Amino acid sequence: MIHEEVRLDGLGQFRFPNGIMATVRLLHRSQPGAARPSESILVQLSTGSQIELPESADNGETTEAPRVHVIKGNPSDQVFLFGGEIAYRLHSDGRVLESLVTYRHRDLDEFWDTKILLLEEEILIVIYETGVIAINQDLQVQWHVHKLVNDFFSHIEGKQLMFLRDHEERKMIDLVQGNTDIVV
Repeated sequence: MIHEEVRLDGLGQFRFPNGIMATVRLLHRSQPGAARPSESILVQLSTGSQIELPESADNGETTEAPRVHVIKGNPSDQVFLFGGEIAYRLHSDGRVLESLVTYRHRDLDEFWDTKILLLEEEILIVIYETGVIAINQDLQVQWHVHKLVNDFFSHIEGKQLMFLRDHEERKMIDLVQGNTDIVV
């Protein structure tokens, strides 16, 4: 599995494993009555197809520039995109194969933080401020669990992700099933 971060402060690009090029840019759309414009990523493929992916950009206050995380696995014609409130599995012909509503919310964008861990090239873990996602080599979501903003990733211990919480509490997430446990 491969992960790359693509900046969206201009035109960004990535290549599907099958060679199809994708050009990406951030779109802002004003909505009547909304405090802020909605943000989408426009993906234009070298085949001529294009698709708009709503709420898919990582544009929180903690990032230097808007971005999207592109995850590549075994399917040469697919990528998994993580950034905003919705993650997408995209086919190189422009079809959305899957969308995943995350626990990420715009009202917490001052806390947005993303860490990507690749474990033995079989599973990729996305840790973000309010959740954790496990993605397998076929770009399928194995599990997706909620966590608190104050659950800070510490380390991997055996087959568990370890998080520290206020007052020395530890939260553990099982890497296989995504089950959580809290130890005081």
